[in-house]
Amino acid sequence: MSESEERLIDFDEDIINKLYDTAIAIRNENHDNPNNKTLFSSVDQRMATVDAAMHIAYILTELKDKVLVVNLDSSSTGSIEEYIHSKAKPNLFSTLRISMFLSEAINQTKYEKLDIIHVEEMPENELMDKFSQYNVLSKLSPLKNYYDHILLSVLNFKNWKIMAQF
Repeated sequence: MSESEERLIDFDEDIINKLYDTAIAIRNENHDNPNNKTLFSSVDQRMATVDAAMHIAYILTELKDKVLVVNLDSSSTGSIEEYIHSKAKPNLFSTLRISMFLSEAINQTKYEKLDIIHVEEMPENELMDKFSQYNVLSKLSPLKNYYDHILLSVLNFKNWKIMAQF
């Protein structure tokens, strides 16, 4: 069975309970944490990571928390859009090229308390360079005043030096 076919299988009750427990743990950790960002990553389970991150984001919104998902993996944009139906165009760096405010890249989704930012498609080394050049992590900091949770979806990065600052 292909990875995309496996995604179409409904989660069983045990998985749903684990996702809920994880969402509660993230919620509790971020409640008193001024650095309310959570990183989702996997080297070889791209779709499972996307599924988990988006389900957890949805659970957090159902708990009345406001969530921003920052998708830093352009190959996952289509899969994420299957969940959130925002029709958002990847605009992270194109926005930062003309504005110093990351908030201008935020797109609303079909869920009231869930927003998204997608990164444009580019080679990983260029992505890492731009991530540093535009100082994305520091630009996320002011957004913590508007969101209870900032979830970063990064997958298959070989160069984790920048993410170590996270």
